Amino acid sequence: MKHFSIKIIFILLFFVLNQPSLASDFPKHSDAYIYGVKFTEAINNHDSVALSELFDHRQLALLTAETITNSKSTTDSFVSGFLKADEKKLMENIFNASFSQKGQAKLLKIIHGTRPLIRIDYPEGGHEYLIITTKAYQQKIQGIDLYFLTTGRELSESLGAFSQLVARPNEPLLKKLFGTSKDNKKLLKTLKEIVKLRKSGNHTEAYRLVSNLPEKVKQERIIIDLAIQMSQFISDKEYHKQLANLYQHHGDDESTAFILIDYHFFNEEYEKAQASITALKKTYGNDAALTNLSATIYLLSRDYNMALFSAKEAKQLEPLFEDAYWTEVSVLAETERHKELAIALKAIEAQFGYQFSPEHFQGEDIYKQFTQSTEFNTWFQ
Repeated sequence: MKHFSIKIIFILLFFVLNQPSLASDFPKHSDAYIYGVKFTEAINNHDSVALSELFDHRQLALLTAETITNSKSTTDSFVSGFLKADEKKLMENIFNASFSQKGQAKLLKIIHGTRPLIRIDYPEGGHEYLIITTKAYQQKIQGIDLYFLTTGRELSESLGAFSQLVARPNEPLLKKLFGTSKDNKKLLKTLKEIVKLRKSGNHTEAYRLVSNLPEKVKQERIIIDLAIQMSQFISDKEYHKQLANLYQHHGDDESTAFILIDYHFFNEEYEKAQASITALKKTYGNDAALTNLSATIYLLSRDYNMALFSAKEAKQLEPLFEDAYWTEVSVLAETERHKELAIALKAIEAQFGYQFSPEHFQGEDIYKQFTQSTEFNTWFQ
């Protein structure tokens, strides 16, 4: 049987940022909407080539350069190098890293007039939100930057940080980021080794090196983001540890609100988790995933009335959002509302093509009382 999961999935794209925006409905024939549909389809088709072709590489290079330098000559040099480095392959690699997990993307709306807001739902649980900054040209609209809600940086800023800290770290940069240290040469060597290990897929050793960095270095946001990414290849314990580190040193930063919902959940700080969800809804508008996440937290905090109300609201927002149906089932099973539970399960059968039998419910503690009920026996007699 399916169970809900509150863990928010990280996209392994170096480090990426969300920017607050006011949500609005979109005209379904606008250029931005059509572009959003194409981008969504490319994600669902796992087509990194199509995603690359939907982006203006030069403009992204310019935005990235602006995060590194104010010098025109340095900017021109960076853009030139960016475009010469097999730009199509580079963008494909970026998108392959960003959308490596098999999720289902959905275009939610257009915000600020021209920015598609897309949600990605993952089968193992969890969601990602991304915002595409677009630019209109004479014959087409192109993406020029991306925001991911989980980590709090723009793609251009991420690439800038990556190119400085990881791709070509140097002692002056380390001094600027982390202060003067007699161990900067050692730190430089370690960072290069971390990059090498990540490229080879040795996340365990790379994470060990990150964990052993000097305390002052480990407190920097760019390093914590890196540690959070890699911790998910290690264990939930390490993931929780890195979230705690993020909360301790950057908990007041609004860009950490979404990922820190997990932190509050792990610490059973349900009111704080709900407050974060409410703030996200205010910024981006309501949607089924956020509402269902709220229902899940209400369920965990034993506020069953609000949990059921929120699960039903999520179903109304998106009738095909399956997770909300299972959250409703969890509430009804835990509160032993067996008649409503049978109706809810039959609705799942009809809506999503399941064919339940008594065996599906055996051995599941949450359905123990239900399997002994009159409603259950009547259903499967």
